[in-house]
Amino acid sequence: MNVMWIDQDLDVAARNHPTKYTKLILEAGQCLCSALHNSGIGELSPYGPGYNHHPISRWAGDSKQNWFYLQEYMSALHNHYYGYTYDDIYSMEDEDAWGLWEDGEVHKTVVQIATARVDKVVDIMFPDIGITARPKCVVDFCKEESVTETYRKYFTCLKQHYEWFEWSDGEPEWLSEYEEKYASEYEYGKEFINQ
Repeated sequence: MNVMWIDQDLDVAARNHPTKYTKLILEAGQCLCSALHNSGIGELSPYGPGYNHHPISRWAGDSKQNWFYLQEYMSALHNHYYGYTYDDIYSMEDEDAWGLWEDGEVHKTVVQIATARVDKVVDIMFPDIGITARPKCVVDFCKEESVTETYRKYFTCLKQHYEWFEWSDGEPEWLSEYEEKYASEYEYGKEFINQ
């Protein structure tokens, strides 16, 4: 369970994710739904309260801006991997959206949240305090002051050492800089995953 904030531009972040990370569409959706439960409107959620205490779920419920920003992140990932944004699906008739899912053209999580039509309730019920500091859900040796720096370092020094790892659209332009900048952490990451 995580949200990998590897670029300020969420479309760029989605393109920079590794191929296996389509699972983050589901994880973002689960955190959005857990935030609904935490805010007392769980009856509107298409998912049960599975991750209520996760830092991202708590963060998503701290403000409506957080919730919608996480929704935008989910949308960018979905658009990158499936070619449809959240707004594309939200604007469809429910049966059309579910038809796309039945044909394997969209992710079920996005259809579930879009067709639940919770956006207007979130806009009214959640605090209007702007986007707050995003949590950094990574091992300590990857944490930096900036959330973007933290997740780029996390991918560079830890994740890309796994055998299954493959960049979605080729290596991002910042990768070699980070491999050099965090050379000792990069080497430590190789050992860390084999512990």
